[in-house]
Amino acid sequence: MIKIANISLLAWSYTDGHSKKTLTKYQEEMKLVELPSLYEYLSYCVFFPLGTIGPCFDYKDFDNFMSLKGNYKNIPWSWKEVLSNLFLGFFSMGVILGVSAHYNFEFIFTPEFDNFSHL
Repeated sequence: MIKIANISLLAWSYTDGHSKKTLTKYQEEMKLVELPSLYEYLSYCVFFPLGTIGPCFDYKDFDNFMSLKGNYKNIPWSWKEVLSNLFLGFFSMGVILGVSAHYNFEFIFTPEFDNFSHL
């Protein structure tokens, strides 16, 4: 159903691009004068946030996001943040693997676990 709404938005944007009527400011920004290529259309149709999460947005907005134009020109990107999250993920994985070797999952539900020293 979300796909149908997004494809309808694409059709209305194309219709607005060839309309003789007066358009609103938003319609002017989102109008399509020419249809996207088959590759661009299919990428719009299978774009993960578009189909899975479900927000409906116009093709022009999708195109601006993919080509980093308009509002998406200055998206912050920090390698420091990415690497710190990667390190945190590997550290957490190491802690879980280390703790799982020391604690048996079934042992947690036994009465001996209450008297076990966790230090």
